[in-house]
Amino acid sequence: MTNNPYHTIGAKKFRENLEEIFDKVNSGQSIIVSHRFKKPIKLEPLERGFNEQKQLLGLKAFDASTKKTYEFNKNTTLKQLYSDSIAKKYAR
Repeated sequence: MTNNPYHTIGAKKFRENLEEIFDKVNSGQSIIVSHRFKKPIKLEPLERGFNEQKQLLGLKAFDASTKKTYEFNKNTTLKQLYSDSIAKKYAR
């Protein structure tokens, strides 16, 4: 039998027990969260050298990044907006 250092949970259990899971991760446990159609993610504590300054720099960089804005006619149906977005995405 192998010794797996990770605990695996589903996305639903993750949503339902968020506070408990954060406590486990903060205490040093690594957790893998799986979802049906997406790649699993790994939650683990940050290294000891990580500090608030580094975290704030990351947030400032995110705030400074350009954001996509979408303009659309409010009278356009959702079906038409979807069709237009698909046509734009796959236009050559």
